[in-house]
Amino acid sequence: MSMNWVEIHQVLQELNLEGAILQSVRQQVFRCFYFDFLRTEGPVTLLISLEPGRTRMHPVTQMPSGKAPILRWTQFVKAHLVGKRLLSVRQHGHERLVEFRFASPGGELALMVRLWSGAGNLFVVEQGIILEAAFRRPSSGEVSGGQWVLPSSSPTEKVFALRDLPGEGSYGERLAAFYGQGVDLDALRTRLAQAWERRLASWEQQKKRLEERIAQGERQIDYQAWGDLITSYAWQVTPGAKEIQVTDWRDDSLVILKLEPQLTPFENAQVWYKKARKVRDAAELARQELPQVESDIKACRLRLEQIIQAEERTLPELEKQSKEALKNSTPVVVTGRPGVEFTSGDFRILVGRNARESDELFRHWSKGSDWWMHTRDVPGGFVFLRGPRGKSIPLDVLLDAGTLAIWYSKAKAEQEADLYYTQAKYLRRLKNGQPGKVIPSQEKNLHVKVDPLRLRRLLKMD
Repeated sequence: MSMNWVEIHQVLQELNLEGAILQSVRQQVFRCFYFDFLRTEGPVTLLISLEPGRTRMHPVTQMPSGKAPILRWTQFVKAHLVGKRLLSVRQHGHERLVEFRFASPGGELALMVRLWSGAGNLFVVEQGIILEAAFRRPSSGEVSGGQWVLPSSSPTEKVFALRDLPGEGSYGERLAAFYGQGVDLDALRTRLAQAWERRLASWEQQKKRLEERIAQGERQIDYQAWGDLITSYAWQVTPGAKEIQVTDWRDDSLVILKLEPQLTPFENAQVWYKKARKVRDAAELARQELPQVESDIKACRLRLEQIIQAEERTLPELEKQSKEALKNSTPVVVTGRPGVEFTSGDFRILVGRNARESDELFRHWSKGSDWWMHTRDVPGGFVFLRGPRGKSIPLDVLLDAGTLAIWYSKAKAEQEADLYYTQAKYLRRLKNGQPGKVIPSQEKNLHVKVDPLRLRRLLKMD
């Protein structure tokens, strides 16, 4: 339940903030703002919460743990209000609207606190113009540069009074104790919102990469043509030549094509044909993945909005839903450990993206009972699987791991490869050998063709 105007009036009377200096401001959790004032009586921290259904303003002695992020609103208040003297505090009539007026070099600045249960907000106002809003709402004109209009009073026959709160101390202290049980839920909302914001950023980055691959696919025509040109002008290539100048029959322009001196003209042409196939296949796969990624971005934005607007009582259920939604399909860069991690059923799959990461995983993370997988005769990253003790690897998990082994290897463009796998205890690292080089024994063979649907499920954010 949000505070009513009578309770707000009582808290302001008890605080006696006029003449105090604003020392700092923090936005510790999503909709909770902490203002530190220095009064003649001593310091006090004022919590202003805009939590829907729990809008409130009262002193606090404890804050949620963790480092406060530096956000847009707090940066603005620090620049314009921190260090300033509070000239007056005024509650507008019988409204949940409080005006804190601060001294400023250019005159005065007002911090308007609107504690409406469903539309709480904070504004810094100068001469009727909104300089900044804690939550920008363009449809309501609550943006920088918008006109500040004092809301008209709505007559009501309802009589408000102070709630009879248990405990001792001032009314503000009893309010803090009463609402204190909700601090954890405020922090939960922040954690959920931040998790989905990170997910959204990752999906948007994935969309950008897919669009780049699609654009790169247009180079297929050039690569194919250059291979044809080398084949057509093979008779002009002298042994050991590093380049050849030919006429491109598409536009009669002169083209200088680089050659590998140790390769024959036919083999040099094959290099360009392989590049053409690679960008073509990558672009085609990107076109298949893009609609799903765009759908995921839309769903993520809806989920984020749902979390921001949700009532407190629904947050625990949203947390369960979020854990389930975030659990299986996304690679996550593991803090303090190289590579990317996936989940497939009861198994964890860790993939090294290069020789250094693969070597680190093998030497410092893998256990003898883990399973190791790698593409046969094709460079690529190590794939490690760890599951419940004594459980054999299901075929579906093997296919997931094989798909990832191909994706993080030179066989990526071909979309299929021979692989082999064995337990990590049967790997031997060469003495003074290169990182990421091992000799396996007791290995088993597997041939995998990449299933686009499986790959899409695994790589939604990669």
